[in-house]
Amino acid sequence: MGILRLGSGGGLVFALIFDIIALSTPGWIYVNPSSCTNCDYAQGLFQNVSGNTTTETIRGDAEKVAISFQIMGDVILICAAIALCIGGGKKGQEVVGKVGGVLSFVAGIFIMIGVASYTGLYASFVEEKNVDWGYSFAFAWTASCICIIAAPLAFIDK
Repeated sequence: MGILRLGSGGGLVFALIFDIIALSTPGWIYVNPSSCTNCDYAQGLFQNVSGNTTTETIRGDAEKVAISFQIMGDVILICAAIALCIGGGKKGQEVVGKVGGVLSFVAGIFIMIGVASYTGLYASFVEEKNVDWGYSFAFAWTASCICIIAAPLAFIDK
């Protein structure tokens, strides 16, 4: 049995959970209320939160790119996790496990493109001293890294 492939498949499940959290929560950008009056808010891909008020995000290029690439990455990620679990769980299914490794890498790149595009389009906004990247942003980058790390593990397992 391919323990590393099974572990990679399990890691991809965590990556999927992290990316779903990143997509669905409004913690991409935070404005620090101590240095700015009337601007304590958290911005997400789908909604903004200001105090107790939640509003829908006006989606610009950054949000659209991040959403589309992350959803495509998540679909590929699901296929990769299934392939890695099949390839690691059954004798003689090593090719399926290696396909899962390739899919894992592709999913990581897709998620990375989405988050990197969002980063590039909001970098000048966040460079202001009262704005910080949020936890959703960190979850998305972590999901991308897990996917890319899982890919070589699928190939070194025998």
